[in-house]
Amino acid sequence: MNNKMILYAMSLVGICYLVGCMNQKEPVVDQKKPAVEQVQEQPVEVKQAVAVTTSFGRGVHHATDVDFDQYLQAGKPVVIDFHATWCGPCKTMSPLVDRLEKEFGDKVIFVKIDVDKAKSLAQRYKVSAMPTFVFIDSNGNKETKVGGMSYEVLKGKVQRLL
Repeated sequence: MNNKMILYAMSLVGICYLVGCMNQKEPVVDQKKPAVEQVQEQPVEVKQAVAVTTSFGRGVHHATDVDFDQYLQAGKPVVIDFHATWCGPCKTMSPLVDRLEKEFGDKVIFVKIDVDKAKSLAQRYKVSAMPTFVFIDSNGNKETKVGGMSYEVLKGKVQRLL
């Protein structure tokens, strides 16, 4: 009897852990697609501006559907953090992104995108769970990582962009 209760409790904890960021909010992507897809690395088309005079200051930038593409055209690697205000793991990762920006912000642009405010960007990058990180090097090659990670792993991915 006692073993069954322990097994039941462990199963309940496991289910809660797996649910993670799944909340009562609407899914970010079309429900016709599977919840988890195999992400393939593909180059991102980076449009070259004739003269980019915009200078982005230091700090993590909060992008929307309207202003996002300017970060890709800046000629620097970009780290995109797709998050939601209601996502617990996203709140855990946020200070790590801020810390990395302080270390690499002169060489890399860090952008945070709230999936509830920028749904078309979330669909464009096939975001199905949060947090989702997209790492884009200066040649437009991208790598996507879904879920949380340690500071060391996140830092390694940023360093590979340089």
